[in-house]
Amino acid sequence: MLLGFSLLLVMLPVTKGCNLNNNKKIFNISAHVGDTVLLPCSCTDPQSQSQKVTWKKNHKLNSNWVYVPTLEIRFQLSNVQNGNLSLLISHLTAEDDGLYRCSTSQDLFTDINLSVKGEPVSAEPSIFMILIPVVLLLLSLGGVILWRYRARKQLTPNCKELAGQKNEEEAQRKKQEMQDDVMYTTVVYTTQIPKLVSTKEST
Repeated sequence: MLLGFSLLLVMLPVTKGCNLNNNKKIFNISAHVGDTVLLPCSCTDPQSQSQKVTWKKNHKLNSNWVYVPTLEIRFQLSNVQNGNLSLLISHLTAEDDGLYRCSTSQDLFTDINLSVKGEPVSAEPSIFMILIPVVLLLLSLGGVILWRYRARKQLTPNCKELAGQKNEEEAQRKKQEMQDDVMYTTVVYTTQIPKLVSTKEST
């Protein structure tokens, strides 16, 4: 019976605890505000399962460690069952800057120094973003005005010629009307001497 029990123990898979890669080492990671960053932490054996993993943060200014709120949307733990204990932080802010620690026990931990660069993104639009549409609107308005001015300038000589022709035709028409209204009379002067009739010849 003792032999059977020892054979059973040999056949059962032995699950070891999680020994961390890079135990008691520190890594430096740089990122910018608004980025997504992965803080690496993993077990040496991918088949090993950690009973407990904790992520803590130190704000560098003091020595107090604060637990990272891994239940928040911005902080997500990897698949712990495969020995991957990494922490994914999305939409980084300036407040995320600090020293992070992944630990499975008091003696097993990995530190990651996260440096977040850049200023926090303001929710208000910058004056530059407001000026761009205004400048584009003014440029397009100026282009339309210039185009209309040039079109009018090109049409002006033709209009003057047409106006001159119209005035000339109007003057010709008025002249013709005046000629039609005038009545011409002719006076004929004659210089014939009246004929004298002799009374002697009359009976």
